[in-house]
Amino acid sequence: MSYCDLDDLIAALNEQTIIDLSNNDPSPSVNQDNIDEAIGKAEREINGYLRGRYILPLDTIPEDVKDIAVDIALYYLYKRVPDKITEEIVNSYKLRIARLKDIKDGNFLLDIPVEGPSNSETGGAGIRVNKTTRDKIYTKARLNMF
Repeated sequence: MSYCDLDDLIAALNEQTIIDLSNNDPSPSVNQDNIDEAIGKAEREINGYLRGRYILPLDTIPEDVKDIAVDIALYYLYKRVPDKITEEIVNSYKLRIARLKDIKDGNFLLDIPVEGPSNSETGGAGIRVNKTTRDKIYTKARLNMF
């Protein structure tokens, strides 16, 4: 299941712009192969950030992920036509990547189950920490000094 589709891209811009971005030559219709390629790139990029934190493939697609997928796919469509890419498109892409990094780091949580051990106190989501045994201030040896 893709995170977004052609209808989502058209809703974000308009059909004529999507036609222009997806075709190499003037055509009255969308080049579905180029649309699928852009959506596929967006999906792979998103999965790279979600892998290890969430169970993939996602059973349901949260609106946040869908919005991120649309913006990233549009960025890849615009990259096909470099003279049409704007600073707004590039900034939108950068913001979406920053959001994916927040998701990866646990600073922005999606309303879907996370990967890892389940815990009834956390609603089955499990708890992830960013600490290791090397981060301990009071090691066993230090505590034995008292």
